[in-house]
Amino acid sequence: MTMWLDARIRQRALLAVLAMACAGGCVTDRTSVVSRKVILDDPQPEHARKISAGNDGSPPVSRMITTNQARMSITALGSIPFDGFTLPLASPAATHIATSTGYRPRWDDVLAGDGARPPMATRIQVWRLAPSGYELIHTLPGGHVLGRSATDEGFLVEMPLENGSRWIGMADWKTGQVDWIVDDDRVNAFGVIGPGGQFAWSTREIDREHFELRVRNEHGEWSWQDDPERSWMLPVFSENGQGVFVASFLDGRLHLVHGPTINSDTFDQGKRQLSVSVRATPRTAWQMMLSVGTGTAVQPDSGSTLCYFSPSRRRMSLWNPSVQVNWELLNGSIAACRLEKDSYIVATRTGVYLMPLQSEVREDQARIELLEETSIPYPADRGGQENAWNILLARADDDQLMLSGLWVDRVREEPGED
Repeated sequence: MTMWLDARIRQRALLAVLAMACAGGCVTDRTSVVSRKVILDDPQPEHARKISAGNDGSPPVSRMITTNQARMSITALGSIPFDGFTLPLASPAATHIATSTGYRPRWDDVLAGDGARPPMATRIQVWRLAPSGYELIHTLPGGHVLGRSATDEGFLVEMPLENGSRWIGMADWKTGQVDWIVDDDRVNAFGVIGPGGQFAWSTREIDREHFELRVRNEHGEWSWQDDPERSWMLPVFSENGQGVFVASFLDGRLHLVHGPTINSDTFDQGKRQLSVSVRATPRTAWQMMLSVGTGTAVQPDSGSTLCYFSPSRRRMSLWNPSVQVNWELLNGSIAACRLEKDSYIVATRTGVYLMPLQSEVREDQARIELLEETSIPYPADRGGQENAWNILLARADDDQLMLSGLWVDRVREEPGED
């Protein structure tokens, strides 16, 4: 049953999406999170809105903050609508962002369940971002579900069909046109793009319950399913595209698995796994890999390290399968993205922090507070522009996402300093 939420509850919707761990690693059902907006006809390109960061014609507001540990500048970019539940997708350069608006997709729509059907009351809006503000350039028609991966050319969407099948496609940032990557008569879901154009996804027959892993790369296309009762869900490539992380789910037991992507034989022989939960559901796996949608799961120069949400520890964690090491980030953390090789931007329920990875220093001593309210961090590759913001922040406020650009740099002690 759908119900309207008061503003106080809905203001916490995005935070709740990321922090929905409960006893035993379960995921809280958020079916009551909806939007109050009326669905309008899709805007034509000539009617696209241009909005300054202040929403009133004012220029964006920046403020510079310097401490003895970090320098940072925060630029308010303005607000855009979202459905109160679905995390947006941003291009790697943070020049575009896609949001799900209107009524949020149902759980079966999100998890590609048997009850999935076209979410016709959901719209995906495409915005162009710039230091001077942002512009709505496209609205995809109803029926699409926002995907988990984006490039500087486009972003992934999925479409449940009435016959029970599901397609995965790439929507162009500039034109809004969707080119279908997988459009067969199977249920295809959880697609992700690799750094060299590789593609991985989960797929199953319409009358089957469990997903197999499928990978398409320069070596061809292969699939993996070692047990008909096991589901392989939510894959993500390592930074060089030669490895893939995936959630493995069987009888309530949830594992993270990593293996090479040449073919199914090399995946089988080289795979390593980490036990995550023994009382999991598919929603737990979705929660664990939710950061993948923000482009923060696998970080360059990190030796194939996965940044994921641990449902048992209820915090963001880092797993490196090469050395079988699992690091934990801040207690209560709900999202994170890598700033540089040895530090992360970490969001908790109460703020945003810069956290150097210093195993010999206590957590409360190592973290550097940047903001006193939570926001979801997205890495932004701004092409080496001096002092250009290197993190995009998204904060939920009712049914709006408040966007800010964050430039942050650690202040390091010079040799010989006390």
